[in-house]
Amino acid sequence: MTYGVLIPVVLLLGYFIGAPSGARGYMLIALLFCIMMLPLMMNYHHIALVATWNAAFTLGFLPGLPKVWYVVALFSIVLTMMARIVHRKPLISYKPLSLSMLFFAFTAIMTGMLRGGVGMKALGSQNYGGKAFVYILIAVIGYFALSFVKIPKRRVGICVLVFFITTLTLILSNVVYMMGPNFWFLYLFVPADYAVGQAQADYLYAEVTRLGGVGFALMGVYFYMMVRYGIRGIFDLTHPLRLLTLFLVVVGSMTGGFRSTIILYILIFIFQFFLEKLYRTKYLWMMIAAGIVSLALLYPFVQKLPTSFQRCVSFLPGLKIDLAAKADADASIEWRLKIWSVLWPQVGDYLLLGKGFVYDASDVHLADESVRRGFLQSEDFAVITGDYHSGPLSVVIPLGIWGVIGFVLINVFGIRMLYLQCKYGDPDFQTINRGLLALFAVRVIYFWFFFGAVASDMATFAGILGLSLAINGSPRRQPWVSEEEEEQQDYMELEAAGLTPEPAFKPSSFPLHRFPSDSDTSALPAPARDERGDNPAEK
Repeated sequence: MTYGVLIPVVLLLGYFIGAPSGARGYMLIALLFCIMMLPLMMNYHHIALVATWNAAFTLGFLPGLPKVWYVVALFSIVLTMMARIVHRKPLISYKPLSLSMLFFAFTAIMTGMLRGGVGMKALGSQNYGGKAFVYILIAVIGYFALSFVKIPKRRVGICVLVFFITTLTLILSNVVYMMGPNFWFLYLFVPADYAVGQAQADYLYAEVTRLGGVGFALMGVYFYMMVRYGIRGIFDLTHPLRLLTLFLVVVGSMTGGFRSTIILYILIFIFQFFLEKLYRTKYLWMMIAAGIVSLALLYPFVQKLPTSFQRCVSFLPGLKIDLAAKADADASIEWRLKIWSVLWPQVGDYLLLGKGFVYDASDVHLADESVRRGFLQSEDFAVITGDYHSGPLSVVIPLGIWGVIGFVLINVFGIRMLYLQCKYGDPDFQTINRGLLALFAVRVIYFWFFFGAVASDMATFAGILGLSLAINGSPRRQPWVSEEEEEQQDYMELEAAGLTPEPAFKPSSFPLHRFPSDSDTSALPAPARDERGDNPAEK
């Protein structure tokens, strides 16, 4: 393998790196690099999928700028399905949820086909919007790739860490922008979307400077701390750095200027608080006191904060913030309300057969020109491109009632599965299961009542559910017992029914944590003897 494949690949890779020939040259370099990584990926494809799921890295030399985890998910699902077929293992771990995922993906594909295809401009089509179908399909594929492989117990902690903490790579979007135009070619490998707020402040003279990459990146750290430690663990005074880290994460997240960040933090904290049943403890009065003190300090001094911070808390009633921050926040709300007022009357037209995600390139060009000349408003352009800024509308208009049914089933069975894992799962994973349940439930509420886009949010839902199944396996419906105890109970039941022969030694003859040693032969059967009474094995 080393001499026959890798050495020629390394030589070719060195040649093309020294003299790349346009986009095709970069694609060939990527292909050769993937061949080199093949042996490593065959052994660590699952941990690679966990680590790249929330990472910001993209493959800019490929059409459509796909994220790295898309390729890893496709590679992982192929290897995992082949292994399951060979070992005759079931391909579905939790049928209600897995079938709901398949139904939703099937609905998206059929809607696209019935509405004229799923064309992508990046692949040479005359239409835009086909990426949305790809996002949904790859999220479903990633869900199965995650859930097929059970994470060993000793690696659960590190897998949870890398799953959430890799969101910190989103900061690179802002870092690359600050490095200047000479380094903007790095946007081939990290998304530029999160640096839009910086660009608007520099070139459009926006008064609210927003570091979107920093805000979203630190959300992953907040989620990790809630899932890994819970509120009890974070407020444990024997570990003061946890509470300090949480405070710094919340403050740093406000540099993004997104009200949704603070709303998500508050909702997750409330759900986690009740799931841990802290309302029965002293923590209730501690949280009430902390909330009162925080508001007492915020209201008088809020105008001293940066404008992005003020925009984050602009949803609080009676808060007197900077006029620029208030105008920016109010304009965002008004813009969304205009979009929704236009779209809600159209729901009935696409109820039985969704509109799909694809739209014609000429319509985009004409709408863009009309907005520039003042014939259309910006919200009209958003309606044409499918940027609805509403979770329910992003499902019902593109996918119709069938898409709504499929997505609701994913929400319901997902919460059901996480609840069973929390109630009957391994006690060692109790905090993690409780945190995943709180996170998923809040994301569902936020999607339906605040903001959502099904094409992009599907990866978030699939990731949480797939990670839970990878940690716990298929959910139980009875109190948890260890594998050793479960095997012993099964043996006792079969033995009582007379369905098993007498074993060499009974499981109950020894402690569950050890097997009989060479010197411990009290429960072993007597060795076979020949006619002379000798042991053939000794001969």
